[in-house]
Amino acid sequence: MKGLKEFIEDLAKDNKLREKFKDLKDVKEIVKLAKKEGYEFTEDEYMDKQMEAVSGGINVYPCVQGPQRPGWKPNLLDPSNLIGPRGKK
Repeated sequence: MKGLKEFIEDLAKDNKLREKFKDLKDVKEIVKLAKKEGYEFTEDEYMDKQMEAVSGGINVYPCVQGPQRPGWKPNLLDPSNLIGPRGKK
C-alpha cells in the first residue's frame, strides 16, 4: 500500500483524485477515503504534513487550490494544500 508521500505525489498529477477529496472537512474522512484509494497513513501524519505546509514547509500558498493555484480553498485540511506550485511538493 502507498503512503502519504505517494498520496501527495498522486494528488499533484491526478485531477480526479483531487476532486474526490476536495470537499472533505474531517481528517478522519480523508484518511478513510485515502485507504479506500490504496494509501495508508495516520491522522497524525496527515496533520503533521498539513502543519508543515501552513508553516512554510512544502507549500508557500497553503490556502490555494491545486497545482496551478486557480482559486482559494479555505479548508486547511484539503489535501490540495499539500501540493506545491505547479505540482511540486
